[in-house]
Amino acid sequence: MALREFLLSLMNDPQRLADLKEDPEKVLGQADLTAEEKDAIRSGDNRKVQKLLGQELGAPITHVVLMVSPSPGPRPTPSPDRPPPRTTRPPPPTTRHPK
Repeated sequence: MALREFLLSLMNDPQRLADLKEDPEKVLGQADLTAEEKDAIRSGDNRKVQKLLGQELGAPITHVVLMVSPSPGPRPTPSPDRPPPRTTRPPPPTTRHPK
């Protein structure tokens, strides 16, 4: 259950998660994981991790979210043809009551 334990350690230890983001090779080098498990975590591909975790636990895993992949860089510039995404909710409509 090395992969399960590793993922739980990331959830329970914010410093270990920060270390993984900062220097993934160092943290993965210290982890008791197979090469395939390390590659899956490096890739940031949730489906790969789900598959391996499911194999380890003997049951299909339907949801794993990894937030450790390297930053993809700056956000793309919005297209001038599209309005920017809404970041706040519009105010609720007002209801007028007859007098």
